[in-house]
Amino acid sequence: MEGERKESDLSAELRALAENLKSAVQTAWHSDERKNLQGEIEEGLASVGKALRDVSDDIAKGPTGQRIKADVDEFSSRVRSGEFEVKLRAELVRALRLANSELEKALRSVQHDGPSDAGPEPK
Repeated sequence: MEGERKESDLSAELRALAENLKSAVQTAWHSDERKNLQGEIEEGLASVGKALRDVSDDIAKGPTGQRIKADVDEFSSRVRSGEFEVKLRAELVRALRLANSELEKALRSVQHDGPSDAGPEPK
């Protein structure tokens, strides 16, 4: 009997705690302080956004921005025309040939000199 009472007391206290927490959150959410803080944050973010747009516009209109735009446009046209792919392929082939050539030299050197990891020569 007493165990049931303690369990019901515990349940009742947990329900009361849940209701109190719910009321506290609702009160805080609807408070003027929260609304003022939200307004300040929204205004601050809008101000930051405007400042970033202004800087972006200034850069885009300036000589550096125009040069970057021209470079991007030129690169895009080279990619579309296939010129970029041709140049990239040629550079990759050149790099692979060089790597293969150096590897062949190293292999010939090792094969000519004999295995270097055979251990010390017997005396």
